[in-house]
Amino acid sequence: MRVVKIKNEVLEKLKEDERAIAHLFLKTNVPITTLKRWITANDEKLTMYGILLAISEITQTAITKIVEIEEN
Repeated sequence: MRVVKIKNEVLEKLKEDERAIAHLFLKTNVPITTLKRWITANDEKLTMYGILLAISEITQTAITKIVEIEEN
């Protein structure tokens, strides 16, 4: 089974940048408080395609470079 998670360095960038979280809200329509909670917990919901695409656009990084895939 594969587990996909956002890399810690990407999460740290998002935690520090309120503007990035605001952009995520505008691109995904997920409430800011929910996004902050997901980012703090590294919730698996962050790996939904729409969220990944928005994070990729905001960080100007390819999706494959913002996730880590763990094999179980």
